[in-house]
Amino acid sequence: MQHHAETLMTFASLLRYPQRGRRPCIQWVSRLLRDPVLTPAGQKELEAFRDLLLDMSDHQIEELYARTFDINPAVTLDVGFHLFGLAYKRGEFLVKMQEALREHGIDRGPELADHLPLLLELAAVLPDEDRKVLIAECVAGPVKRMCEASAEQNGYAHVLRALHAYLTRHFDMISYTEENTHDADVAGSW
Repeated sequence: MQHHAETLMTFASLLRYPQRGRRPCIQWVSRLLRDPVLTPAGQKELEAFRDLLLDMSDHQIEELYARTFDINPAVTLDVGFHLFGLAYKRGEFLVKMQEALREHGIDRGPELADHLPLLLELAAVLPDEDRKVLIAECVAGPVKRMCEASAEQNGYAHVLRALHAYLTRHFDMISYTEENTHDADVAGSW
């Protein structure tokens, strides 16, 4: 499953704020396009994102990122918000994620501990079974919800759909419904 670790790390890099401009984003997309575990649907989505990146300036990609993830709460990368809303359990989840990140030597930087790129990075370093649990319990549903909420014309929707296709194919994804989010367990084994 080492290959999955590399794929998850690359998706994590691609979903971080593009502070170094579009060149690293293009490199990460190119790496994913060479990845044999990526689905054909995911490849198509990433090709569309790469084509979009080639026509954008560094400033435009930063604006697109902010417009997508920072302004629209339905597409926030803060996974705990998708799982628990503003309920108290989100605080418990943040504490648990902070502990897991610290335990595995992952620096969260300025982001909250439930930031999707951090959870993907955490999943990459976990043993296979723990990785599956983290993705099934905490990542899969919010990614699906973000896909549903992101605008068709938004470039980062391509990345979210590629990630969703990858997770669907390679991990046991739970069926995401509103009923099972606010009662999600924060005591996973990871």
